[in-house]
Amino acid sequence: MKAVEEADSSVRTQLGGKSPDIAILFSTAGYDSNKVLSEVRRLLPDVQIYGGTSCLAVQTKEGFHVGEKGSLALLAVATENITFGVGGASIDDFPTAREAGKAAIQSAMEAAGEKALQNQNSF
Repeated sequence: MKAVEEADSSVRTQLGGKSPDIAILFSTAGYDSNKVLSEVRRLLPDVQIYGGTSCLAVQTKEGFHVGEKGSLALLAVATENITFGVGGASIDDFPTAREAGKAAIQSAMEAAGEKALQNQNSF
């Protein structure tokens, strides 16, 4: 998928060869989100991905992007100073939204690894 390959190339250039710790991905409804996510996972296999969709455009530091088929934006961060974890939970699997939220946070902390789990009482 050309848009994902272009976004990946831009991210790699901006990170100067460092491997990203997390990627934030947004695309408009003009793209098949499953295909976009699959392609990003192929290009960044060991990177945690947080994503979402937008109905019209995406916003980046270069401005507001509206494409013929849609728009896509990828932000990646590489740092030793932050521990990242992405998690989620379906509200349908829990009796309350609060419990689903707790499960999502726990999932993100587990994805972040041991360092985050050691600090979980500070939240």
